[in-house]
Amino acid sequence: MMRDKYSPEHLAYWEGLYDRGFRGEAVKVDMHSDHADPDQKVWWDLSLNPLYNEGEVIGISCFARDITLKINHQYQMLRLNQNLKAAQKIARLGYWDLDLVNNTLFWTDEVYNIWGTSPYYFKLSIDSFRATIHPDDLEKYDCHQRKALNGESDLEVEHRIMLPDGSVRYVYERGTVTQD
Repeated sequence: MMRDKYSPEHLAYWEGLYDRGFRGEAVKVDMHSDHADPDQKVWWDLSLNPLYNEGEVIGISCFARDITLKINHQYQMLRLNQNLKAAQKIARLGYWDLDLVNNTLFWTDEVYNIWGTSPYYFKLSIDSFRATIHPDDLEKYDCHQRKALNGESDLEVEHRIMLPDGSVRYVYERGTVTQD
Protein backbone atom coordinates (compact mmCIF):
# COMPACT_ATOMS: atom_id res chain seq x y z
CA MET A 1 0.00 0.00 0.00
CA MET A 2 1.21 3.56 -0.80
CA ARG A 3 0.58 4.78 2.76
CA ASP A 4 3.51 2.66 3.96
CA LYS A 5 5.93 4.78 1.89
CA TYR A 6 5.17 8.05 3.70
CA SER A 7 5.70 9.34 7.23
CA PRO A 8 2.67 9.96 9.46
CA GLU A 9 3.43 13.72 9.29
CA HIS A 10 3.42 13.65 5.49
CA LEU A 11 0.13 11.76 5.40
CA ALA A 12 -1.44 14.12 7.95
CA TYR A 13 -0.39 17.13 5.87
CA TRP A 14 -2.03 15.71 2.72
CA GLU A 15 -5.13 14.63 4.60
CA GLY A 16 -5.43 18.19 5.91
CA LEU A 17 -5.24 19.57 2.37
CA TYR A 18 -7.91 17.16 1.13
CA ASP A 19 -10.12 17.86 4.16
CA ARG A 20 -10.01 21.55 3.33
CA GLY A 21 -10.94 20.77 -0.27
CA PHE A 22 -13.86 18.58 0.76
CA ARG A 23 -15.12 21.42 2.97
CA GLY A 24 -15.35 23.53 -0.20
CA GLU A 25 -12.08 25.47 0.10
CA ALA A 26 -9.84 25.97 -2.92
CA VAL A 27 -6.26 25.34 -1.75
CA LYS A 28 -3.07 26.62 -3.37
CA VAL A 29 0.37 25.87 -1.91
CA ASP A 30 3.98 25.82 -3.01
CA MET A 31 5.70 22.73 -1.72
CA HIS A 32 8.80 20.69 -2.33
CA SER A 33 9.57 17.02 -2.49
CA ASP A 34 12.93 15.77 -1.34
CA HIS A 35 14.83 13.07 -3.12
CA ALA A 36 17.75 11.07 -1.77
CA ASP A 37 20.08 13.67 -3.32
CA PRO A 38 19.53 17.10 -1.65
CA ASP A 39 20.50 18.82 -4.91
CA GLN A 40 17.45 17.21 -6.52
CA LYS A 41 14.79 19.10 -4.51
CA VAL A 42 11.74 19.62 -6.71
CA TRP A 43 9.29 22.47 -6.06
CA TRP A 44 5.60 22.25 -6.96
CA ASP A 45 2.81 24.77 -7.29
CA LEU A 46 -0.16 22.69 -6.13
CA SER A 47 -3.84 23.54 -6.50
CA LEU A 48 -6.69 21.55 -5.00
CA ASN A 49 -10.17 22.60 -6.08
CA PRO A 50 -13.48 21.15 -4.93
CA LEU A 51 -15.74 19.64 -7.59
CA TYR A 52 -19.43 20.31 -7.06
CA ASN A 53 -22.62 18.61 -8.14
CA GLU A 54 -25.81 20.46 -7.22
CA GLY A 55 -23.99 22.42 -4.50
CA GLU A 56 -22.38 19.39 -2.89
CA VAL A 57 -18.65 18.66 -3.00
CA ILE A 58 -18.29 15.31 -4.76
CA GLY A 59 -14.56 15.29 -5.41
CA ILE A 60 -11.38 17.28 -5.72
CA SER A 61 -9.31 18.19 -8.73
CA CYS A 62 -5.60 18.34 -8.05
CA PHE A 63 -3.13 20.11 -10.35
CA ALA A 64 0.61 20.35 -9.81
CA ARG A 65 3.11 22.38 -11.78
CA ASP A 66 6.88 22.04 -11.48
CA ILE A 67 8.25 25.46 -10.40
CA THR A 68 11.75 24.28 -9.49
CA LEU A 69 13.50 26.56 -12.00
CA LYS A 70 11.51 29.58 -10.80
CA ILE A 71 12.35 28.90 -7.14
CA ASN A 72 16.03 28.25 -7.93
CA HIS A 73 16.21 31.53 -9.86
CA GLN A 74 14.59 33.38 -6.95
CA TYR A 75 17.19 31.95 -4.54
CA GLN A 76 20.00 32.86 -6.94
CA MET A 77 18.71 36.43 -7.22
CA LEU A 78 18.45 36.67 -3.43
CA ARG A 79 22.05 35.45 -3.00
CA LEU A 80 23.30 37.82 -5.72
CA ASN A 81 21.48 40.73 -4.09
CA GLN A 82 22.97 39.86 -0.69
CA ASN A 83 26.45 39.66 -2.24
CA LEU A 84 25.95 43.00 -4.01
CA LYS A 85 24.89 44.66 -0.76
CA ALA A 86 27.94 43.21 1.01
CA ALA A 87 30.28 44.40 -1.76
CA GLN A 88 28.75 47.89 -1.70
CA LYS A 89 29.17 48.07 2.07
CA ILE A 90 32.81 46.92 1.91
CA ALA A 91 33.65 49.39 -0.87
CA ARG A 92 31.44 52.18 0.55
CA LEU A 93 29.97 52.38 -2.93
CA GLY A 94 26.29 52.95 -3.57
CA TYR A 95 23.99 52.94 -6.54
CA TRP A 96 21.24 55.39 -7.36
CA ASP A 97 18.73 55.72 -10.14
CA LEU A 98 16.95 58.88 -11.23
CA ASP A 99 13.77 58.35 -13.24
CA LEU A 100 13.08 61.62 -15.04
CA VAL A 101 9.78 60.45 -16.53
CA ASN A 102 8.22 59.71 -13.13
CA ASN A 103 10.34 62.23 -11.22
CA THR A 104 11.55 59.59 -8.75
CA LEU A 105 14.90 58.81 -7.19
CA PHE A 106 16.07 55.43 -5.88
CA TRP A 107 19.02 54.85 -3.52
CA THR A 108 20.56 51.57 -2.41
CA ASP A 109 21.06 51.03 1.31
CA GLU A 110 24.72 51.99 0.99
CA VAL A 111 23.89 55.41 -0.48
CA TYR A 112 21.75 56.03 2.59
CA ASN A 113 24.70 54.94 4.76
CA ILE A 114 27.06 57.28 2.91
CA TRP A 115 24.56 60.11 3.46
CA GLY A 116 24.44 59.20 7.16
CA THR A 117 20.75 58.37 7.16
CA SER A 118 18.24 55.63 6.36
CA PRO A 119 15.04 55.31 4.35
CA TYR A 120 13.13 55.47 7.64
CA TYR A 121 14.40 58.96 8.51
CA PHE A 122 15.02 60.52 5.11
CA LYS A 123 12.11 60.98 2.71
CA LEU A 124 13.94 60.60 -0.58
CA SER A 125 13.01 62.91 -3.42
CA ILE A 126 14.92 64.96 -5.95
CA ASP A 127 14.36 68.05 -3.82
CA SER A 128 15.44 66.39 -0.56
CA PHE A 129 18.58 65.06 -2.29
CA ARG A 130 19.44 68.50 -3.67
CA ALA A 131 18.99 69.96 -0.18
CA THR A 132 21.86 67.76 1.04
CA ILE A 133 24.33 69.16 -1.49
CA HIS A 134 26.57 71.79 0.07
CA PRO A 135 25.31 75.22 -1.07
CA ASP A 136 28.75 76.16 -2.41
CA ASP A 137 28.78 73.02 -4.62
CA LEU A 138 25.20 73.08 -5.89
CA GLU A 139 25.93 75.17 -8.98
CA LYS A 140 28.85 72.87 -9.92
CA TYR A 141 26.66 69.79 -9.42
CA ASP A 142 23.84 71.26 -11.51
CA CYS A 143 26.27 72.09 -14.34
CA HIS A 144 27.62 68.52 -14.44
CA GLN A 145 24.12 67.04 -14.25
CA ARG A 146 22.85 69.31 -17.02
CA LYS A 147 25.75 68.25 -19.30
CA ALA A 148 24.96 64.60 -18.61
CA LEU A 149 21.25 65.03 -19.28
CA ASN A 150 22.00 66.89 -22.53
CA GLY A 151 24.22 64.04 -23.68
CA GLU A 152 27.39 66.15 -23.62
CA SER A 153 29.17 63.90 -21.09
CA ASP A 154 28.60 61.32 -18.40
CA LEU A 155 27.96 62.60 -14.91
CA GLU A 156 31.25 62.78 -13.04
CA VAL A 157 31.48 65.22 -10.15
CA GLU A 158 33.00 65.45 -6.70
CA HIS A 159 31.02 67.55 -4.27
CA ARG A 160 30.24 67.97 -0.62
CA ILE A 161 27.11 66.82 1.14
CA MET A 162 25.73 67.94 4.47
CA LEU A 163 24.93 65.07 6.81
CA PRO A 164 22.05 65.06 9.30
CA ASP A 165 24.48 65.53 12.21
CA GLY A 166 25.78 68.76 10.63
CA SER A 167 29.09 67.35 9.40
CA VAL A 168 30.24 67.64 5.79
CA ARG A 169 31.40 64.74 3.61
CA TYR A 170 32.91 64.64 0.15
CA VAL A 171 31.33 62.26 -2.35
CA TYR A 172 32.28 61.38 -5.87
CA GLU A 173 29.37 60.65 -8.21
CA ARG A 174 29.51 58.98 -11.57
CA GLY A 175 26.57 58.19 -13.75
CA THR A 176 25.37 57.63 -17.26
CA VAL A 177 22.09 58.63 -18.80
CA THR A 178 20.12 55.73 -20.28
CA GLN A 179 16.75 55.70 -21.94
CA ASP A 180 14.23 52.88 -21.70
